[in-house]
Amino acid sequence: MTSVGFSKRSSLIVAALLLALAGCASEPPPVSDKVAQYYSNPPSAAAAAPAPAPVAPAVALLNDKARPWTMQVVGDSTGAGPARWVHVLAARMSAKYDRPVELHEWANASNSYSAPTIVGIATGAPIVIWNGSASGKGTQYSLDNWAAMVPTRPDIVVINHGLNMPDAPSAKAGVAAIISRALLQWPKPTAFAITIQSPRLDSGAATEDVVTAMLRQNWAAGPVAEIDVYKAFKETGSVAPLLVSDHLHPSSKGAEIWADTVQNALGL
Repeated sequence: MTSVGFSKRSSLIVAALLLALAGCASEPPPVSDKVAQYYSNPPSAAAAAPAPAPVAPAVALLNDKARPWTMQVVGDSTGAGPARWVHVLAARMSAKYDRPVELHEWANASNSYSAPTIVGIATGAPIVIWNGSASGKGTQYSLDNWAAMVPTRPDIVVINHGLNMPDAPSAKAGVAAIISRALLQWPKPTAFAITIQSPRLDSGAATEDVVTAMLRQNWAAGPVAEIDVYKAFKETGSVAPLLVSDHLHPSSKGAEIWADTVQNALGL
């Protein structure tokens, strides 16, 4: 065979191979029935979190003195320490319901709770408050320490964040993440309340105003209860006496109004 003939024959073979490959590319290789079924009907995404439980029935359980009742607080320094609203509320609840309050205070240094304090001398099963108020922390800290901070399913979760959030979108997303985390954890949904925190008079006032407005708007429709401390402070006509010298944290008078607002919003 001449070199010219060989060259023509080779060209024909190459062309035939290219046509065959093109045909293969247009038709996918066969797959098993199970694989085909997967791709035509892929598994659905994870189930959405259930709706929060309504607040009123959760609070009504306080009337059963034989049953322990639990409140979980996750938040920042506005609820931390004996001078703040959580402690004021604990003393009031003990007196109103004639039940001792077992108050657990979060410690940032150990990322754990200190030994509980018993508030009030009363009969009946205790009201248990897990006060996960962490000074200087935002929503991500609560999520990062969730297992230790929320050791058991509570009857109600009070989310008291905003002060340490850098902007409104972060606050909105952080609060939503906490609610979702809790609802997906327990088969029986719990009740929730969101605190619209007090106004501040320092350099962060403008940011705080935007954050509180966002949270108020986002949760106005329920079923999450809103505890509008911002509004309560403003309605006094003078915010300054309700804050300590840093123009940020509540004074003793501010803590009293804060506790009033929690009680009124939740029916405690």
